[in-house]
Amino acid sequence: MTKYDPYDGLKPKRGRMAKGMRQRWGALAAAAFGLYIYNVNNRSRAYGGGTNLGTARSIEFSQPSATTMVSDMVRVAPGNTYDLGMSLSTSALGIEVQLHQTESGHTVRVSPKVDGLELDSVKVDTTNSNGVATIQYSAEEMNVIKNSGVMVTSIEFRVTVDGDYGGSFFVRCPIGA
Repeated sequence: MTKYDPYDGLKPKRGRMAKGMRQRWGALAAAAFGLYIYNVNNRSRAYGGGTNLGTARSIEFSQPSATTMVSDMVRVAPGNTYDLGMSLSTSALGIEVQLHQTESGHTVRVSPKVDGLELDSVKVDTTNSNGVATIQYSAEEMNVIKNSGVMVTSIEFRVTVDGDYGGSFFVRCPIGA
């Protein structure tokens, strides 16, 4: 009787793999391990408060006066309060927030506060490819902000980048007629 095994071709070979096959399996294992490490890092950053949060470097307020454009730029850091060197009026106001990163897609939220209360005229913009968000308040909106309280002499703008409310900063601005 001959030793015939009908399952001979179906059994896995336990011998040594060829060099090319070992290299392919090694590359696949390395890619899978790298993807695992990438996901672990991103999830831990997201759990800790978001990935790639932007940080504001400066804020510039510009407003037309009778004959010229008045502007003031302030270097900022998260969590601080700054005083603006110019007095605002009820004409249109432009606010530019520049981030340290020159990348697009970061969200910048500017909310005016009068007497410690945040007003409804909150503006949100996304940074362009230079890392600059531009926010405009019309003359009507500035008039509403000015008349939102009794004897309003200053406005405080709260600037938040990428929803990081703990790292937001404030800019106090005197406002005239």
